Amino acid sequence: MPADLATSRALESYRDIVRFFDRLVGLLPAQAAMGTGALLVAAAGNESKRELRPSYRIAVAPPAAADGILSVGALASAGPPHDQLRVAPFSSYRPLVCAPGVAITSDRAGGGLVWMSGTSMASPHATGLAALWAERQRRESGGIRVGTLLAQLEGRAGRGRLAPAAEAADIGAGLVGAPQD
Repeated sequence: MPADLATSRALESYRDIVRFFDRLVGLLPAQAAMGTGALLVAAAGNESKRELRPSYRIAVAPPAAADGILSVGALASAGPPHDQLRVAPFSSYRPLVCAPGVAITSDRAGGGLVWMSGTSMASPHATGLAALWAERQRRESGGIRVGTLLAQLEGRAGRGRLAPAAEAADIGAGLVGAPQD
């Protein structure tokens, strides 16, 4: 197939996938109104190649690209003394928030542990913090509001531990943070 036709087909499929997830996430407000809402957290994607050239960045991929999903980018140590974080070279840009995602200890299929890297390693950090915020909401108000939960995660994210060169498009609201209580 000629490259221009193959590219058109790939773009058409990509558009259809994003539309599907937009519609799926569109159901969440109705569920939230009935008290059964959910916050969807998704890995931003690992297609960027900043190690080759800083401008080789790819935007957040589906399903994280859909409106209403908390997209999470990956961070790595900026190097010794390991007190600052930088955007991981593979992390997609324009996530809503970011979290550690390089050399994360994980379970190995078949047993044991392994170090893994990716936005899929950063997403559980954000999910765990969402659970802490949800528990705080439940304790304070007796319920959990998904819109407030999303606002708390983005509002508590910051640049405090990020290397000064971190661009807003690469980190979103910044490194997710926990409630302080």
